[in-house]
Amino acid sequence: MRVHRNARCARPGGEGGPALRAPLVAALLQLLGSCSEGADDPSHPAVVVYTASEHALLAERTVAVLGGAVGVRASEDPAAAASDGNGSTVRIGLLADATVCGECYRLEQTAGGLLVRGGTPLGIQYGLADALERLGVRFAHPERAYVPARWSRPALAPEEQGRLVEPWMSFRGMQLHTLHPIDAYFDFLEPGEENLARAKATLDWVLANRGNFVQWVALDVVQRSPERYEPWAEHTRRIVEYAHRRGLRVGLVIQIFGHSNLQRAWDLVDGEPPPPDALPALVRPRLETIVPGLQLDVISLDFGEFFAAEPETFVAAIRAVYDTLVALDPDIEVNAKLHVGNYDETRVEWMGERIFYYFLAAETGRPIVPWIHTVMYYNLFEDAGGAYLHDDFSEHRELLFRLLREGRRVAYYPESAYWVAFDISVPTYLPVYLRSRWLDVHEIARRAEADGHPALDEHAIFSSGWEWGYWQNDVAALRLGWQRVPQWEQLPAWMYAPMGEVGARLAQAIVSLGEAQRDALIGQRLAAYLAGRDVAIDVGETMGIVAQPLRPSLQTIATADAARLADFRARVLEPLDGFAARCEALASEVASLQAEDDSVTPWLEEMRDGFEVTALRARFAHRLWSAAAERDRARAESALAEAVSLRDRAHAVVQRRHAALHARDGMRLLARRRNATLYPYGYLRMAHELCYWDRELVEARNAILGESRAPDDCFF
Repeated sequence: MRVHRNARCARPGGEGGPALRAPLVAALLQLLGSCSEGADDPSHPAVVVYTASEHALLAERTVAVLGGAVGVRASEDPAAAASDGNGSTVRIGLLADATVCGECYRLEQTAGGLLVRGGTPLGIQYGLADALERLGVRFAHPERAYVPARWSRPALAPEEQGRLVEPWMSFRGMQLHTLHPIDAYFDFLEPGEENLARAKATLDWVLANRGNFVQWVALDVVQRSPERYEPWAEHTRRIVEYAHRRGLRVGLVIQIFGHSNLQRAWDLVDGEPPPPDALPALVRPRLETIVPGLQLDVISLDFGEFFAAEPETFVAAIRAVYDTLVALDPDIEVNAKLHVGNYDETRVEWMGERIFYYFLAAETGRPIVPWIHTVMYYNLFEDAGGAYLHDDFSEHRELLFRLLREGRRVAYYPESAYWVAFDISVPTYLPVYLRSRWLDVHEIARRAEADGHPALDEHAIFSSGWEWGYWQNDVAALRLGWQRVPQWEQLPAWMYAPMGEVGARLAQAIVSLGEAQRDALIGQRLAAYLAGRDVAIDVGETMGIVAQPLRPSLQTIATADAARLADFRARVLEPLDGFAARCEALASEVASLQAEDDSVTPWLEEMRDGFEVTALRARFAHRLWSAAAERDRARAESALAEAVSLRDRAHAVVQRRHAALHARDGMRLLARRRNATLYPYGYLRMAHELCYWDRELVEARNAILGESRAPDDCFF
């Protein structure tokens, strides 16, 4: 049996916390579930979970998002309670089983429903989540689960009866990228009881989807402001305590160097890196503010972007930080993000080789776990479109395989959204993320088996938001660490299976759109035309700093010679036209689907909006760039007019979607409001205003019609 590294979860309170007695359980269930969709009368739930009182909190929190449709009852004999087949209520019994690992469980069929025998604390909770999923539940968005309109007793296949269920990978995590004003920023970084409740709900959601680790990014303003620090520290301590009571490990991301700190991360060294012998005394005071007082399990080291220090200084700094951390807390685990960026200044000489600056974090001689990163919806095995000037991420892939062959710990750490002007904020719905995240895990495992070396055992996702269907990417990423999935089509099929024929057709459309996006956005390098651009991206490009894939300016195309125009039409406009047509056909197909009952409606409407806005964005890009490539003034103006009409149609879709967000306090994601990040607005603000679309329209009119309006910067 695999050794599970999350054994350190058993810090104080880590075995389930104080018991909740039956009356309090019922009261809390009604309180926590009263706002959930699909809630029934809590006194007559469709499903009842029977558990010993010491596991009541674990069960209570697992079902909280489901509302009164699922109740929790304390029982001295959960097995007997689950075996009672009288009545229509589905019964689930929970039993602790010392014979299975802490994350493992077995399911048994009973007359009343199911019996879960699980290790504690995680195995019991994972088993309960599995049992509920077999009833049709899907733990989709942290604040909204899919709850079926009709319940029925599940039937285990003979081979499933009593079978040990254990995780495929021992480390299944998520970084909530709170360096940006995403959903999780407000809950994890801004103190307050409502935010704390939502942070707990996010932890519940990660756990229900079989994760066992969550980390988030600390901000510099907190350590520099005494009036901010203590409320933040207390808020963080309460989140960490709750996570440990449920069996989750938690971590915090900090940055070493201030000179590469572009987005207000909590850093340890201001300005240029000092001499190595000065580092321990310099970093210790800042580390003492978080270790060991916050009782974290992991500290993740980040190194910023686009800048590099001297190799010896860089390695010495990482060693100094690591040594100081373990001196403060001998149990702390340290990992390091190995970023991307194919720039001359981020390649250094080390041990006779020219390697990526970030790869030095794997060569420190300290037991620091390298987290190998990729960006956007690109993966380790296909074209990278020029993202961060990479044609592919083969060097990152080969480093990962080298570390696996050497038997060293290593994690793969891709993204499920990029947010900044690239995907959700445009907005576009991109199930190509599902395909890429599956492809990475599948191919790493296949090649490890073929080469006969250890398989990847640690997988963490970089999360940047959940609305517009992006919750699918995180749910899938967590599941990919839990069990091996032979085909990526199985991911959306499983997500929407409880929704009947509508769900099956919706899953097929998601797969078709994902494949079309792979062919067009990755294979034909059209990603830059669906993405937006803000002023920071434009200024960065003039300085040689490139993150998103590049595209020519509208002005460049409007003034291009005949040869370049012919190439542009063949390489961009023709495939973009075909891609837009495919998106439009799929959007029409999804729009024709009819929800079978009210439980399906919000999920179908979310996909209708996502498919439609993506089709509109693809056609908008085609018409806008066609206008720039058109030399006949009347036809150019006609194409521009079509682009304006498409933008107006997209505005109607956005307004509809943003009136039906899964988040209950969705306005904080749309509003222009101050926060401690670099961005003074919620992360969906630019999507709400269609700022990138409007910016491109102004640029097109300037380039084609000779106007001189200043486009919105779409940044501040």
